[in-house]
Amino acid sequence: MVVKGSFIALAVLIASNPAFAEVDPKIHKLCVEAKDYAGCVRAMKGDTTPITETRMRMGLQDELGNACPAGYAYSGGGQCRSIKCIPMGIFGSNEPQLAGKGHTCEGRNIEYGIIGGRATMRWGNQYMKAIIDPNCPNIEPHLGDLNSCGREKDYKAKQETEAARKEKELLESCDFKIRAYQCSFNAYLDANPALKRWAELNPEMAEKERQKLGSLD
Repeated sequence: MVVKGSFIALAVLIASNPAFAEVDPKIHKLCVEAKDYAGCVRAMKGDTTPITETRMRMGLQDELGNACPAGYAYSGGGQCRSIKCIPMGIFGSNEPQLAGKGHTCEGRNIEYGIIGGRATMRWGNQYMKAIIDPNCPNIEPHLGDLNSCGREKDYKAKQETEAARKEKELLESCDFKIRAYQCSFNAYLDANPALKRWAELNPEMAEKERQKLGSLD
């Protein structure tokens, strides 16, 4: 099972790295379900040194990431920013960019050493690189979101727009005579028997015409 495999991998990581073997239990609890356990632990310890990481998935290069670990929210530019919980009572209001995004202060250490009561969410001052969650669309999250899950329609629209752009560029790369045939000289000949016969009788001239028209085959 995937979950079992993940816990085995996590156990190997902790056992093979002394730094992770000494992780504070509170930090471990916050990071255990994060896709990037190491990155989450580093961020919780205050190590915000940028990490350059490129991953390949479905033929796409993921540089921005599409998710943040618990206690962080997407702040743009491929970065996750920490969320701090401040006790402000019933009069406090959450940061608009974080409100209603599924974040919570429950179980979190609250600043100023005050435990209990209603906490208000504000942007913190710790940053870490966004991570890759294969269960969410390969698209950048909205500002303040935990991940890109729920943006399937946006991802589909992005793919369709990209496909249309590539097709347009493809068609513009060949002569108008064969654009209706997806820039295929062979398809053009198949649709015009007389020209196909001419091409068969004059292969050298046909090849020159193929190149002149910018055929892709």
